[in-house]
Amino acid sequence: MGSVKAGQEQIGKDIANAKIRISNAEDEIKGLEEELAVETGPLMRKVLSKEKLRCFRFNATNEALKNVVGTASHGITTCFASAGVNGFLFDFLSGACLAQAVGDPDKNHLGEPTGHQAQILCVYYIGHRIYTGSADASLGVWGVKDETIGGFSCSLTRMLMDFDAAVVSVVADTQWVACGCSDCDVFVFDVESFATIAHVISAHDRTVTTLSIQSSNSTVTTGAADNKIKVWELGKASQYTTRRNVKLLWCLEAERRGDEFLNGHLAPVSCVRRVANEIVSGDTSGRIVIWNLDSDNKLLRICDVHQDVAVTCLQFDATRIVSGASNGQICVVDFATGNLIQTMHGHQDSVLDLQFDRTRLISMSAGGKVQLWFWQTQDGIGADRKKYHILGVGETLRSLSLIYRTSIQKLLQWNSIPDSTKIYLGQKLIVEVDANASAADELKTLDLSSSVQFGKVSYENLDFVASNQTKSKDVEAQWAAQRLAMLAKEYFPSLDDKDFNDAKEKTSEVAKEEEESDSEDDMVIDSIAEDGDDAEGE
Repeated sequence: MGSVKAGQEQIGKDIANAKIRISNAEDEIKGLEEELAVETGPLMRKVLSKEKLRCFRFNATNEALKNVVGTASHGITTCFASAGVNGFLFDFLSGACLAQAVGDPDKNHLGEPTGHQAQILCVYYIGHRIYTGSADASLGVWGVKDETIGGFSCSLTRMLMDFDAAVVSVVADTQWVACGCSDCDVFVFDVESFATIAHVISAHDRTVTTLSIQSSNSTVTTGAADNKIKVWELGKASQYTTRRNVKLLWCLEAERRGDEFLNGHLAPVSCVRRVANEIVSGDTSGRIVIWNLDSDNKLLRICDVHQDVAVTCLQFDATRIVSGASNGQICVVDFATGNLIQTMHGHQDSVLDLQFDRTRLISMSAGGKVQLWFWQTQDGIGADRKKYHILGVGETLRSLSLIYRTSIQKLLQWNSIPDSTKIYLGQKLIVEVDANASAADELKTLDLSSSVQFGKVSYENLDFVASNQTKSKDVEAQWAAQRLAMLAKEYFPSLDDKDFNDAKEKTSEVAKEEEESDSEDDMVIDSIAEDGDDAEGE
């Protein structure tokens, strides 16, 4: 009996303790709900909407796939931005905030920091990994969880603290990640083990502001506030150590003649991109310089397209250079001649990043505004937007219909397949078609100096595309009217008022004569019919 009584007393104590814990948990949940209501309320939304983004990056994978909106197979429709110590993962097709990389400014806990403790100065987004450099002399590595496995999440997987100064620039590919610091040092790490591959001490005379990495040919291109661009070559890997020898191949700088500097950057280099042996760089004075490493003097061309406005980002291919500036302008420059082709005005804030492919250009500003532009074709029609999928092993039309939320009949119709058994491994299939894209894209190409707002990233889960999208019927009507006016102007000469009145009077006279002749013919036919009836009666 004594043991039973003791057990009952213990159970009573446990129940009382459980009730206390439940009550405390309920109070904590209530407090969190109140904080959440305040943070998601109209006042907080208004405050956050005015906060400018410091850094932003589209996913570099989309640029490699030649589809900047991420609708290709293995494309990624998310982008990453930072403001203060926090990072935000957005879906740029809807503007919704999917996840956050939360900073740890106070660090009022034991153990390692769970985020950045100072402002994020640079970001880079490639594949499912995000790199963030901060003023707290650290490089954060964040993993993005795919939406098909429990929703989006952005978790800190590694925090590199090997630096003595703020990390100002970062870039990565499938093998290496490189970063530049405010103390002029450059670091190169392995993307898997994060072992240090190279450490260039005093690579420049001032802060390393931008980098471009090419692990395939073991080179790193750096640009800095000392107005110089340097190309470094990393030696072969050794079986004894991860460190590699670093050799300076070229130093691209302005030519000095007496007390003057000519033919190069005369201001801090703000961005640099390299493809093969061609380098395109921009600086804070608005100058874009094209370098060719195969030529003797290395300098190929200078383009002063941004007048005394800093170049914030750029991308180029074999035909054109597209650059964004701090005043919100986007300039398109012919790569062969260096002439300015077009200037686009769609942003009111600094352009943080841009990407373009064969048919589209997408850009992002510090105000959170995303602009989607369409390259005009020879016939003046913009390309439509379709999503493709390469048929893999074990995949069927049934599985594709479930993945892309469509029907088998639509898949057969879009790909002109009469029989579902006629598909084969590796076939490129259309799995999604934007029904409103045709007319909308055509209308947007009429005036490429401005673009319809594609969306705006938000700290709350709202669909901004739906609120900004023009109705399909309105778009088609506007486009039809525009086309009709263009055709009329091209094929029909304009008439003076006198000629127009004469033509109108002549047309009315002809119509009147035709009516009179028709009435006379009717009278003749009626009289003939009456005569025939009389003859039959007799």
